[in-house]
Amino acid sequence: EMDIDEADEVMRVAIGRKGCYLCRITEANNIAYISHDRERKKMVIWGEHFKMDTVKNEIASRINIAREQLMSV
Repeated sequence: EMDIDEADEVMRVAIGRKGCYLCRITEANNIAYISHDRERKKMVIWGEHFKMDTVKNEIASRINIAREQLMSV
């Protein structure tokens, strides 16, 4: 799991339409699944343990990109 304390709008942009960005991260890293638990403000990641740091870094990067996109509007 990964703690996420971001505004809903940032998370909507970070996740993408129909979760397209989470799907890309999932497929690129060959892991089982990533989901966003809104109530607990966490990203839940299923996959091999040794891939978790890379996946978490990619998710954090995607959130930063989303935050920057929203600030530039």
